[in-house]
Amino acid sequence: MEGPEAMREEADRARRIAARSHNEGLIKTLSDYADELERRIAQWHAGAEAARL
Repeated sequence: MEGPEAMREEADRARRIAARSHNEGLIKTLSDYADELERRIAQWHAGAEAARL
């Protein structure tokens, strides 16, 4: 991943695929993946904010 924008796009893509799926296992996996990307985005922003201070 290149940065938070790329991670956000990937998370959105995973959620779109999950929304169209009928496979519960795939939905869970993609949702977990998107949630993890969101956590990493938050960590990235926290690190950037800490570096700025």
